[in-house]
Amino acid sequence: MILINELFLNQAISELPVVMNLLEKAVGTGEAFVLYLKPVDSDIFHNIRFGKTDQININHLFNTHRILCRANHNYDAEKIFWELQGENWSPNGEANSYIQAFDFGHTSMSVGDIIAYPDDKNNCYMIWVVKNVGFKCLGSVNKSVLDCGDLVG
Repeated sequence: MILINELFLNQAISELPVVMNLLEKAVGTGEAFVLYLKPVDSDIFHNIRFGKTDQININHLFNTHRILCRANHNYDAEKIFWELQGENWSPNGEANSYIQAFDFGHTSMSVGDIIAYPDDKNNCYMIWVVKNVGFKCLGSVNKSVLDCGDLVG
């Protein structure tokens, strides 16, 4: 279920094509997913944000994360991370209404956010989480775990 901040909804919907274009320019299109940690005020979310990634249940990612966009699966995690810094993909605040309306909580990719890369040979996604420094592979999940998720854009 997507939490919608109604104050920004109409503006976000009208700006959706612009935001999707910005994301596509930043990270391309492809079979990878970028998921942002939900901005919920609870211990588990604070712990994840501060690097305790063992609290992420990769088989129930939508309990803690929301899909921001798809990304080019040939881009490495460092490139996706860099391109999804707010000053790169939304330098003039173009995505502010979108971020607020769909309750992402942050524009720049940061600790606790996830990149899911497809592994077609094994019919799964490899789940990589942003750490305080670098990335950590949390393991793999069946493709159905992410294919049932709502892509906001």
